[in-house]
Amino acid sequence: MRSGHRTPAIAFFLLTWLLGALWALATPVMGVPDEPAHVVRAASVVRGQVLDNSTMEQDGKTVASARVPETLAWPPTPCYALHVDLTPACETAPQGRGDVLVEVESKAAGYNPVYYALVGVPTLVAPGKSTVYVMRFLTAGLVAALVALAALALTELRAPRWGLVGLAAAVTPMVLFLAGSVNPNAVEIGAGLALWAALLAWFSQPDPALDRSRAIRAAVAGTVLVLSRGLAPGFFVLIVAGSLLLLPRGEWRRTASVARIPIAVVGAATVVALAWTASVGSVWTGGVAHPEYEGLRRYVHDMLVSLNGFERQMIGVFGWLDTPAPEHVYTLWIGILGFLVFAVLAIGGRRERLLVLGLLALSVLFPIVAQYPAATTLGLIWQGRYHLPLMVGLPLVAGVVLASSERWEALTAGRWAFWAPVGTLAVLQVGSYLQALHRNVIGLAADWFGFQPLWQPPLGWVALTLAYACAVAAWTVSLVRLGSVPRPSTATRFGNERVSAVPEARRAP
Repeated sequence: MRSGHRTPAIAFFLLTWLLGALWALATPVMGVPDEPAHVVRAASVVRGQVLDNSTMEQDGKTVASARVPETLAWPPTPCYALHVDLTPACETAPQGRGDVLVEVESKAAGYNPVYYALVGVPTLVAPGKSTVYVMRFLTAGLVAALVALAALALTELRAPRWGLVGLAAAVTPMVLFLAGSVNPNAVEIGAGLALWAALLAWFSQPDPALDRSRAIRAAVAGTVLVLSRGLAPGFFVLIVAGSLLLLPRGEWRRTASVARIPIAVVGAATVVALAWTASVGSVWTGGVAHPEYEGLRRYVHDMLVSLNGFERQMIGVFGWLDTPAPEHVYTLWIGILGFLVFAVLAIGGRRERLLVLGLLALSVLFPIVAQYPAATTLGLIWQGRYHLPLMVGLPLVAGVVLASSERWEALTAGRWAFWAPVGTLAVLQVGSYLQALHRNVIGLAADWFGFQPLWQPPLGWVALTLAYACAVAAWTVSLVRLGSVPRPSTATRFGNERVSAVPEARRAP
C-alpha cells in the first residue's frame, strides 16, 4: 500500500467495519436468514466436526446433526420470523451450560468449513448470546477488509471518483445487513466485490508499475471467493471472463504472464473447494416434492414472476426476508443504477456495452439456470442475495468505464456530480437501517410516534440510529479522501491512448 493511500484506506476499512458492527447490534440474535444453522456449523467445526458424518432422527427423518453447547442450541427459526407484527421480545435465549454439548440438527453441515473455522473460535470461550455478536463482528471485519481492498483497487484508476461512486452503489444496505451476521454469504459477496474491483482496475487501465499489487489483490479476493460457498467457483469464472472484456488487445500477453501466480493460487483453492463439494455430495438429492416444476414452462414462468423480488432483495429486504426497505429506497437506488448503466451505453465502447448488457442478462438468466436442478426437490428457494456476488459487478463496471472516459470526466467536472449520487445513497442507507429498527423495536404495523419499545438492541435504538447516521456520513467523506489521493504511477494506458500519470494532487470531487 502506498503511503499516500495508507491513512484514508485504514479509515475506510474501520468505518466499513463499524457499519457492519452497527447492523450486528441492530439485528436480534438469529434475526438473519439461516443464522441458527450457521452458528451451529461454526461451533461444531471448531470442535473438530468438520465432515458431515453425524446424523440423528427427527420427525421420522434422518438429518445431519452436530454437537454444540446448550447455550447455542437456538430454535432453527425465531418466533418472530415472517411475522412483522411481532418483535424479538418473544424470543428467549437457550438455557443450560456452555460446557455441556447437545446434539442438534445441522442444516449447514455440508458447507465449506473455512469461514466457520474463523468465526467459530469465539464459541470456544463462554458460548452464549453475547458470543453471537462477537461472531458477527468477525464477519463484519472480513467483509470490511474485502470492501477496502476493492476501494484501494479503484483508487489506481486515472480518475477514480466514478469508480468509487460505483463502489458506493454496490455496497447496498443488504450487503451491510449481511456483514453484521453469521453467514458465509456476506464474505462471498465481499470477495466478489473485491475481485470485480481488482480485475476491472487492472484490465481497464493496465500499468506495469501496478501489476504486482493488482495481482496480489486479485489472488486474495479470488481465493476467499472460491472457498466461501458452493456456487462461488462459478462466480469466479464469470467475473474473470467479464473483466477480460475490458483488457486492451495489446496487453493480453503481458497480463497473462503477470497473472500466472494468481492463477496458480486461486486454481489450487478452486480444486480444494470443488473437492469439498464433491465429497459432501449435493444438497439437491431427494424425492420429487414439487412435481409442478418438472415442466420447464411453469418453472420459467414462476421464476420470471420472482425477478422483481430478487432485485429488491439485492438492495435490502431484512429480517427473515420479512422486512422490506422503504419504497423510495428501491426507487432511488435503482434510479442511480439505471443512470450509471445508461451513461455507459451512451459513451462506452462496444465491449463495455456488451459487458453491461451481459450482466443485465445474467441477472435474469443466472437464477433460472442455477436453481433449475433443485426446483423439483426444494421448490423455488432462490433469494436475490445468492447471486449478489456476481451482480455487485454491474455498478462497479459502470463506474470503472465512466472513470476511464475523458469525455465523461469533462461533463461531470463539478463537485455536484460526485455528491449527488453518493449523498443520495448515504441517505438511503440510513433510511434502510431505521426501517429495520422500526420492525425490531415495535413492529412495522406500529406508529413511531408515541410508542413504547417492545424490544431494545444493545445500546438502545436511538443511540444506534445516531451512530449509524454519523458512520455513514464519515464513510461517504472517506470516499472523497480516497478519490483525492494522487495516483502513484508513472504511466498508464487510457483506452487506446497513452497518457501521462505523473503523481500530482487531484482536485477533491
